[in-house]
Amino acid sequence: MDRRASVWVGWMVAASTFVAPAAAQDVHWGVRGGLTLDPDGFFFGAHGEIEVDDVPELRIVPSVDASFGEEGSVDFTAVRISTNGHWYFDIDENFRPFALGGLSLYFFDPDVPGARDASSNELGLNLGGGLDFGLISAELWVGVSDIPNLTLAAAYTFE
Repeated sequence: MDRRASVWVGWMVAASTFVAPAAAQDVHWGVRGGLTLDPDGFFFGAHGEIEVDDVPELRIVPSVDASFGEEGSVDFTAVRISTNGHWYFDIDENFRPFALGGLSLYFFDPDVPGARDASSNELGLNLGGGLDFGLISAELWVGVSDIPNLTLAAAYTFE
């Protein structure tokens, strides 16, 4: 993806963080962290949880994460800006599974010895699910395209 398209998509994902609350009834913020596979790394960040009017099963979840790890023998740093939709299934008030889907924009910066600038930007589709236990949730999602293939995350949302 060329830089101009990456910047445009990044602005669109970031704008969804501010546009969605206009149609929302409640917004909560929280912290998150977890692991990624391929590339292997760990991440931490922040997320919002936006309840949508008239659709109690749907929440919009924008997030920003910083990731650190290793791909082969190369260390990397990455920033991920995501917006996922969580569709909740009401099984129990204290335990709710959800399906998720959304977009992520990745800014990779590998530490390649002797290379001038090996950084890149990637846009990807997220598909997965999770479990919500009230203020604490866990997610497992697969990245479609040139983004981390598997993400396992835990999150705490403030009241």
